[in-house]
Amino acid sequence: MLPRFLRQLGSAEAQDNCSLASGEIAACYVFTIKKSGTHLLRNLLVQLGMSCIDRLDYTDPQIIEPAPRGQGGFVLSHQFPSRRWRARCQTEEAKIIMNLRDPRAVFLSLLDFYDWSRPLSSSGMHTVEFRRAACRAAFKNREDLGIALLEDEVIDDDPFTPWANLRRSRTLFHHPSVLKVRYEDFFQKDAGESVVLRVCRYLGQEEPEDSENLLRDVLAAPSPTKNVSAPDRWRTHLSSRLLAAFMERHGELVRDYGYPID
Repeated sequence: MLPRFLRQLGSAEAQDNCSLASGEIAACYVFTIKKSGTHLLRNLLVQLGMSCIDRLDYTDPQIIEPAPRGQGGFVLSHQFPSRRWRARCQTEEAKIIMNLRDPRAVFLSLLDFYDWSRPLSSSGMHTVEFRRAACRAAFKNREDLGIALLEDEVIDDDPFTPWANLRRSRTLFHHPSVLKVRYEDFFQKDAGESVVLRVCRYLGQEEPEDSENLLRDVLAAPSPTKNVSAPDRWRTHLSSRLLAAFMERHGELVRDYGYPID
């Protein structure tokens, strides 16, 4: 049975009952930038035997609080972790994993997501289809849609747009107690060592006997948005006009997060 994991802001119990006993797994908050391969990181944690306690996406939720013991559970969210999560990460009573991707690839994935000519995988994505229908009426073609998506305001009811989240996440990215997992890490040579074992060691989880085989299972799971898993696809699928417009508007994000300008 899962522990009582979600705590309301201001809970005295959450503040006072926070120490970890030996061998216990700290609560884990997975903060993921939209369109950065969220499903890959989630699949990896599930393959490692963890449970997704909650997922916070488009709602306007109360910021959840870390429980004193995670018991192998994690929260998956596009919402920036609260001050208490960050404070407890500082003292190693909680863990924060930040999931990110080359912002140029994020732009392409976002464009594909709202491109009305591309099918989505689930009939349950009615909110997205509403936006896609609006985009189809508002923009003449994919290029115009791409230019519009460079602005946060186009996705009107989403407070966690990639550009806003990347700009507010620089301190999280540079903090030594936060584990950074890049989408591109999953496709490197010896990725089992560079991703799977790194996540296990950070969380204090038992390492799998065959990390490469576990990673193959992670990659084999279908993406809910039918996006193609290819780190450098932006090089061939973004037009020169869109790439130039992106670099003019958001180029500093590429540099800030350690991706080469080429």
